[in-house]
Amino acid sequence: MSCEVIREQLHTLPLNELEPIREHLDGCLDCQGLVRLLADAESAIDLDLADFESERAFAGAWSEAETEPSTVPSNWRFPMTGVFVAIAAAASLLLALQPGTDVGPAPAVVPDCGELQSYEAKAMAGSLEGDDFQCVSDVAYGTGDQRGDATRVLLAHHWTAGEMQAWQTEARRYLDEIDASDPDLAYKFALHLLKQGDDEGAIAYADLAIEAAAGWTDESLASKRVYGVRKIQASAAQKLWRADVEAGRPADESRARTLALALDWLESAADADKDGAKASELCLSAGGTSEECASRGAASRGSGR
Repeated sequence: MSCEVIREQLHTLPLNELEPIREHLDGCLDCQGLVRLLADAESAIDLDLADFESERAFAGAWSEAETEPSTVPSNWRFPMTGVFVAIAAAASLLLALQPGTDVGPAPAVVPDCGELQSYEAKAMAGSLEGDDFQCVSDVAYGTGDQRGDATRVLLAHHWTAGEMQAWQTEARRYLDEIDASDPDLAYKFALHLLKQGDDEGAIAYADLAIEAAAGWTDESLASKRVYGVRKIQASAAQKLWRADVEAGRPADESRARTLALALDWLESAADADKDGAKASELCLSAGGTSEECASRGAASRGSGR
């Protein structure tokens, strides 16, 4: 089984269910490194939630929220149009200013780099350099049919090389300009943005992963991935709510969004047979009633996980 196949499977397999690819992982340091990166990203979400829950300075806001009734309509969703416009503008700036990734205007003639698969080994090793890097970049930033495939080669190279700013630029460009229907990349990008402190961006691209969730064809894996995406959104919304409270800004809207996304997280926990305790705590702290939080999380609590 090749590293490319393993990399694709790591986008969808839960990190505690890697037995089908264990033999390859045991003998491949590069793929082991990717597993560690993904595990670190997942752990960061739990740590962020734990830190937030333990902060005494914010306990007063939680207590106050618990005494107020929910004001969120059942069909409430935060409008994302403005966020996506802002993200598109930021992507243009990053593309122009990011050192090491500015490949100039699209070439007038699409270069012939041969089979893009021939570059995958170097990309997976993080060693796509010189003329090879330039040729793949020219295809990626051109107008031909292969620009999506070429961008994926660049993504693999930047990820393995640890060039996360360049990876962020390429991931954003791919999702915004080439193909928004890739739930795996949207999920990973949302995780990355959450770690970078871009909470609005994390919510937006997690939402993109939800819209593209039909791409997760295995029902069991899909429910676990949706759970992870909802967890990202709830965590990001919680951080934005906290920032409003700590800055003394009006926090009704950010709290309402936190409640809505906590309810979504609770529902996804039930669907994925996951522990919904943290989601339930967040739901209650954001002003949800015991009845509505319990009804969305009943199945997850009943699973005993």
